[in-house]
Formats: sequence, C-alpha cells, structure tokens
Amino acid sequence: MKIMGMDISKTRTGWAVWDTQSHISSIRCGSFKSEGDTLLAATASYLPQLIALIKTEAPGYVAFEEGVNFIKNYVRVGSDLAGGFSSAGGNSDLLILQRLLGSTQAVLTGMKIQHESVDQKTWRKAFLGYGVKKGMKTDDYKRAARQQCEIEGIAVKNGDQAEAAGVAFWAGRCSQKVKEMTMRAAA
Repeated sequence: MKIMGMDISKTRTGWAVWDTQSHISSIRCGSFKSEGDTLLAATASYLPQLIALIKTEAPGYVAFEEGVNFIKNYVRVGSDLAGGFSSAGGNSDLLILQRLLGSTQAVLTGMKIQHESVDQKTWRKAFLGYGVKKGMKTDDYKRAARQQCEIEGIAVKNGDQAEAAGVAFWAGRCSQKVKEMTMRAAA
C-alpha cells in the first residue's frame, strides 16, 4: 500500500511517501512552504500545494500529525488607558495550524482517500522508541527524527521531512486502519 505521512505546519509542511511492500529506506520525502500570516492567506497558499501533491503521489492512505487539543484564547499583554488589562488573541500560529489540519481532512475526504491523524507521542514511540523525553523540545525531536532517518537510510533535508517519515512509518507498521485495509484487500 502506498502511504503518505505528513507533518503539517504553518511555515513548512513535510511529507513522506512509502510503498509498504518496499524497504523502509525507500521512503521518499519532500516539503513545501505556506505563505501568509492570516488564516485565509496561509490556507490559500497551502491548499493548492496539498492538492497537487496528492494528485501527483496518489497515496492509498494518508496519516498526519494531530494538532493541539487546547488553544489558550487570551493572554494579558498590558494595561489599557482605563487602568485595566487588555487582552490579545491566542496563539495565531496554532489557529492557522488547526485550519490547515481541517483543510487537509476536507481535501482527503473530498478525494475519497482514507486518512487519520496520529498524536506525536504515538508515532514517535513507534519510530524513535520513545514518545516523550524529559527536557526535549521541538527542535530536539526533529533532530532525533533526522538521526533515525539516517539510521534507516531515508534521505531527508529537514526535520519536517524526517517527522513526516516517522508518521508514514507509524501508519505502515502500527495503524489499525491500515491493517484492516490491507486484510480486506488480501481477502
């Protein structure tokens, strides 16, 4: 089965394609950038690239890293003229990420491509051998994913591609949905 793994981001989305009948080192990776600081601009930049990628690669299944489950709505940023506190909206990058994830799901549903999201701790456990390590930050996990890709012989150019490869690996080896699809196809 041809599986696509994705690490979706506001700035650079990593993708990886793996025909699970082939060795893990055959995973091919790439990435594309989205432009724009608003929900609409980032989505308008992201969607044509996503659709072109899906049409070109024609995956039978797509897995992508889940977004956060909770976004803080407001934070205090200082006092206003009346002496009270003014508030600013929550993390706009996270809001944009949620929009991109929803747009991805809508495109895949519209194209009738089976898909699912996976928590970062879950795919990391399968690919790296651990889901969380105390003291590690985002860049540390991306570096660890790149190191694992090097061990597996997967060519990557950045951490987003490496994490997408980890998601594809998880989908090909651990996803219950992929296992069910494979069993149905064999029957």
